[in-house]
Amino acid sequence: MVPLDEIVAVLGADDYVELRLTNGRSLLHADRLDRLEAELSPSFQRIHRSVLANLAHATGYDRTSGRLRLKVRCGPALPISRNRANAVKVALHSWGSGA
Repeated sequence: MVPLDEIVAVLGADDYVELRLTNGRSLLHADRLDRLEAELSPSFQRIHRSVLANLAHATGYDRTSGRLRLKVRCGPALPISRNRANAVKVALHSWGSGA
């Protein structure tokens, strides 16, 4: 098992999820994103239909080519859907990671 504090993001891929870790590695896990969302700690927030982000690793957000993206300490920025943008911004400010 992977400690939760080492997970930067969880990306859905049908009946699997990709765990992106702080060390830059990615692992596949046989589970569904919606089930993990219900079980993970409150620091994990749905930011896109296929992405759960660990806000403990977020450094803010920016807009690139008209798309909102969550910046994280390690790894590429993660997409934020338009309909979740306001909730993500509020959550980031409450975590102290606002842009």
